[in-house]
Amino acid sequence: QGPGVTGRQPILKPGESFEYTSTAPLSVKPLLDKTPVVARMEGEYNFIQLESDGVTSVSSKPLQAKLGKFHFVLPALDTA
Repeated sequence: QGPGVTGRQPILKPGESFEYTSTAPLSVKPLLDKTPVVARMEGEYNFIQLESDGVTSVSSKPLQAKLGKFHFVLPALDTA
């Protein structure tokens, strides 16, 4: 949690996009005999829409885009 994505707060114009890479240290002991899933994550992005001046917010309440739950899965181990 916190302001920005990986410490940045991009300002996007219509049609623009923003990509980033993030890491999450996981201290897990996988139960490979039961599941390849080692962790789950979910959350949301909060954002504001700006007027054409690029500074003034259209609304006082941020918009929210929810991220569905996704799984961290270990790749198949080569047992050969």
